[in-house]
Amino acid sequence: MDGRSSELARMLPQTVHQDLECVFCEGTKLVSAHPRRGYKPGPPHCPVCGHRQDESCSCGHCLAAATDARRKIEARKREIVKQRFQEPEKSNRDLRDLSLQDAVYLLSLFRHSVSEDLALAKPYGNTREPLAPTADLRTGIVNRLLALGHIAISADTKLDAFVFNDELTDCPQYYPANVDWLFLPGLTADEKKEYMAEVDCLAREGPWPDAWLGEIQEMWHAIAKGECLEYYQLMLQQRGYEAEFGEKAHAVFDELLGSFSVGQTFNLTWQAARDTSDYIVKMRLQKTHARNTFIGAIQRKADRARRTLEYKDVPSRLRLSSKRPEQCVFRCLPQSRKRVLAEGPAAFPIRPRPNLPAARPTVRTGLIK
Repeated sequence: MDGRSSELARMLPQTVHQDLECVFCEGTKLVSAHPRRGYKPGPPHCPVCGHRQDESCSCGHCLAAATDARRKIEARKREIVKQRFQEPEKSNRDLRDLSLQDAVYLLSLFRHSVSEDLALAKPYGNTREPLAPTADLRTGIVNRLLALGHIAISADTKLDAFVFNDELTDCPQYYPANVDWLFLPGLTADEKKEYMAEVDCLAREGPWPDAWLGEIQEMWHAIAKGECLEYYQLMLQQRGYEAEFGEKAHAVFDELLGSFSVGQTFNLTWQAARDTSDYIVKMRLQKTHARNTFIGAIQRKADRARRTLEYKDVPSRLRLSSKRPEQCVFRCLPQSRKRVLAEGPAAFPIRPRPNLPAARPTVRTGLIK
């Protein structure tokens, strides 16, 4: 035998398994080569087609069988998707059925996410400006328009966007960011343009339905809070923190928007994030613990700003020398202090009674003698 010692195992005749035959080549016995020293013998294989008696066989027959099985599974899945997400039939769409919220959502989606041919919408697309300030609001928009039939899931979406059960009888879940969304299903492109033009004309020129007028405040509040939450998230991300929009965060911004504009709320959020991050660095607090202090800092900033605004409404002749309105409660005379604590901010613009005792010379009380 002419060869190197490492090639000796391949030079030896293969072992024929008389009890094993190839399932594709009739009458052909499977063989196996002699293993090298220290190695386990490989699985028996067919000397004609190369089929191995192994689950990982990659012969032509096994690859063809696996491809055929995969096609059957994909056909079954596609059938399930078409049955579950049938494209709705053409229906008449009346503008009088739209609420103000529905019109705002529909126009926002049309201007932001609809394709050029008006066939599909991509509310979760990777665009420079998101559809909504927060993920929760975006999900709310999609769910609302889906419930009204203004958008629908396309049955031609890639199958990996759906989650099927083990029995392949249903797809109870899907990935909203991966599915294709049909825009105004059941309408042609011309009908879609005409319908959206009517919605836009009604929103711009009116006259608005009476029901819309009652929804203005609620709609403004939802949009404004979404913008404030987005800015709050930005402030925390710039400082290396992840924002959490829990019940407390929503409650704080609901309260702020009852007294301040969106711009003022932005300013309070920036001040609180700046001061809190400095305090965290100074005190060397752990990030996991310090993250929960930001929303409370915003609320305290708002309380102080609210008291400042109330103090500025007090006539100058009744103001104290202190620039901090909260000190007014503690520096005023005992009688007026009781009145302030009892009546709250309403006591500041009220002129004190003339018979109150005089104050110390160091504190200007504005009392009339």
